[in-house]
Amino acid sequence: MHHIMRLIFFSLFLSLLILSCSIEPVVYEEGTTGDYFAFCTLSPQFKKQKVLIGRMVVESLPRYFPDAQVSLSGAGKASNLIHVKNGIYEELPPYLPIIGDSIYTMLVQFPDGHMIEAKTKIPEDFTLLEPSPGDTLFYQIGSREAPSENLILPVVSWTPSSAAYYYEARTQLTEDRCGADLVRTNYTHTFVPYYPYRCINNHLSSEFFESVRLLVTAIDSSRGFVGQSRDQIVPDSLDWEFGFNWQDEGLINTNKLHFKGGKGFFNAVNQVACDFVLHVKIVDSALGKSNDGT
Repeated sequence: MHHIMRLIFFSLFLSLLILSCSIEPVVYEEGTTGDYFAFCTLSPQFKKQKVLIGRMVVESLPRYFPDAQVSLSGAGKASNLIHVKNGIYEELPPYLPIIGDSIYTMLVQFPDGHMIEAKTKIPEDFTLLEPSPGDTLFYQIGSREAPSENLILPVVSWTPSSAAYYYEARTQLTEDRCGADLVRTNYTHTFVPYYPYRCINNHLSSEFFESVRLLVTAIDSSRGFVGQSRDQIVPDSLDWEFGFNWQDEGLINTNKLHFKGGKGFFNAVNQVACDFVLHVKIVDSALGKSNDGT
């Protein structure tokens, strides 16, 4: 009987011990945490600028710091940011003016004194040469069997932007038709806005018009990522919070990065947009006629 009672008491003791361990706060030891990180993209098109900071934790979500000191400065102005959620810091009005061809600095000081410092240069404002708003661009494509034949492609061109390392152009189409990115290039590009035969809607007439929004983004020379892979650092919210596409091949080190004290990026973009009409004609490659015989 005494033996059974001892087993019961021992079992209760183990249960209490396990329960007490389960409610203990997580202790971040030096061996369980990785590099500090900071992410920020500046743009004149953003109403207010944001910075995401934190520290990696092995096999766990990143550790965030709501009590860090985060500032942005440039063009003779400075702005201190406040923590809003999950390591994201935002400006309070009056917002920092983002001026093209100017150098900006990001400074992050963590509660333990660790610092991240980075610099970037804002691409200068630029303009589209073609198309102009409301223009009609003509796009001709071969038949379904030979779509690359009889191909006539629209042309997009723009003025150069100082401090731009490269450009990225994208189209946004109505009616959920398939869109495609333009290849990065200098100032002028002939492009395929979308590929009709790969669209969800395969019932295409031989000739139709499509409303298109074109977005051309100038990206500064510090575009790049200091670190390894996104799986090591970044929460899923980074893409939509910062307008940064992780599938973008622009995650390259241009050897012009100024980023010290951690991993991440600090870069700048400038953008122009234009709405135009795309005139699409599908031509029979064998007969040189449109699909309806004209």
